Amino acid sequence: MGDLGAAISQMGVLFLIVVLGFVLTKIGYLDQSLSSRFTTLLVNVTLPCMIISSVTEMDFASAQSQIPLTVALASILLVVMIPVGLLLGFVLRSQRSEISVYMVMSLCTNLGFMGIPVVSSIFGEHSVILSSLYVMLQGVLLYSVGFMSLAATGSHASGEEDEKHALKIPWRSMFNPAMFASLLALALFFAQVHLPYVLNEAMSMVGGITAPLAMMVVGILLTTVKFREIFSEWRIYVFVVVRQLIGSVIVFFCVSFFVHDPLVVGVAVLMFAMPIGTMVPLFCAQFGHDAVLPTKGLIVSTISSFVIIPILLVVMSAFM
Repeated sequence: MGDLGAAISQMGVLFLIVVLGFVLTKIGYLDQSLSSRFTTLLVNVTLPCMIISSVTEMDFASAQSQIPLTVALASILLVVMIPVGLLLGFVLRSQRSEISVYMVMSLCTNLGFMGIPVVSSIFGEHSVILSSLYVMLQGVLLYSVGFMSLAATGSHASGEEDEKHALKIPWRSMFNPAMFASLLALALFFAQVHLPYVLNEAMSMVGGITAPLAMMVVGILLTTVKFREIFSEWRIYVFVVVRQLIGSVIVFFCVSFFVHDPLVVGVAVLMFAMPIGTMVPLFCAQFGHDAVLPTKGLIVSTISSFVIIPILLVVMSAFM
C-alpha cells in the first residue's frame, strides 16, 4: 500500500476530532439532540453527496475490474460475518437469545457511518464507490437474515400476536439515501456521464464534511458512557479482538493470496474491521433483546478501532 505514515497519521487526525467532539460536549457546545441531527444530516445528505461526487475520482479502466471483484468479495465476507458472530456467541457461552445478538453485532458493523469516511481518508475518494458496495450488500443481509434471527430469539417471539409484531421487518429502511446514491454513482460511472462542474464541486464540498462530522458524533456518543460498567464485560473484549483484529488479519492474508489489487484488498480489510454499528442496540431492543450488551459492544469496538486499524495498516504495509 502507499505511505504508511500518512495513513496512520490520518487515523490520528480522525481520533483527535473524536476527542474534540467529546470535549465540546462536556463543556456544553454540543449535546445529544445535536448528535441526532448530525446523524440525520450524515445519513441523508453528506454521505450520499460524498458517494456521488466520488465518481469523478475513479479511473474507468481499473474500476471496471475493481467493482465486480469488490461485489464478489463483499458478498463472501459479509456472509462469513454471520457464522463468525454465531460461533463467537457460542464459544463465549452466551445465553441462547444473546447468540443472535452477537451475530448481528458481527454483521451490522458501522460501514456507512464510519467505514466510508475512514476508508476515504486513508485511500482517497476513488475508494468511496468500492466502500459503498459493502454498505448496499450489508443492508440486504441485515434486513433479511439479521432481523429474522433477532425476531426468532427475542422476547417478543412468545405468543402469536407478539410473534407477528416481532416479524414486522422494516424493509423500506433498506432503501436508504446511501443505497440510492450508490446505485446512482454506479449508473453515472458506467454510463460515463459527468455531472456539471459546479454541481459536482458543491456535492464534493458537502461530502467533505462527512468524516469530521461522523467523528464528532462518535465523540458526543462517548460522553454518555459509564466506562466502569462497560469495561466489566469481558466477553466484549474477546469479541472485539477476535472479530475486528484477528479476523481482519486472516481476511487480509486470505484475500491478498487471490487478489493482487492493493485498493480492493485494503478496502476489504478495513471494512471488515469496522466497529459495531450505532443502530444495533436499537435493532435489538426493537425485537425484545436487551440493548445493554450491544451498547457496550458499540462503545468498546469503536474506541478499539482507533488502535486496531493502525495495526492493520502496519500489517498490510509489511506484506502487500
